[in-house]
Amino acid sequence: MRRPAATLPVLLLAACAGEKGFDGTFAGAYQGNPVLLVLEVQGASASGTMEWGGVEAVVTGAVEGNRIKGSVREPQMGVEVPFDGTLDGDTIDWTYHYVLAGEKVPLTLTRTKAAPPRIDPQLVGRWRAADGGAACVLHADGTFERGPARGRWKCEGAVLHTRAAGTGWVVWGRYVVSGGDLTVYGPKDTKELWRRE
Repeated sequence: MRRPAATLPVLLLAACAGEKGFDGTFAGAYQGNPVLLVLEVQGASASGTMEWGGVEAVVTGAVEGNRIKGSVREPQMGVEVPFDGTLDGDTIDWTYHYVLAGEKVPLTLTRTKAAPPRIDPQLVGRWRAADGGAACVLHADGTFERGPARGRWKCEGAVLHTRAAGTGWVVWGRYVVSGGDLTVYGPKDTKELWRRE
């Protein structure tokens, strides 16, 4: 029996819905150090971060089917390395191309469950700078809004870190919450006072 042509798009959508693609968190190891890749795909564009040996780099790339190609940039050192990868199920065969050395470095990354963001619940909410400046909103899902900046936030101990879109993690500062006040002690002895709205 022939299927009506109108059901084909529905069947194709159902088949694609089960495919996770490059979206997600992948883990592996290189030279004995754990590697964590977090990718977000919108259309044909991919962006995210890769952590290895305590350093976090910014990943940008283009996706075509089960292939990805782009670059990994470490913002602090200004190093940028091209890569390509092929997705097979939940595994990415990833290859770095060190152009100057003429070297290719293979890496295997496997999809893993995303680690929950390390956030301090007492920081979640809308804060206004005591000097009347812009507001900062720290959302419970680990995203933030501060003026025109958007990105992610996390805590390591009592230190607040932020990562604006397209950049790496930076230390905002050590923080103390007292009642409705948030004090952030930043680098170079700076001090910011925020009040909960």
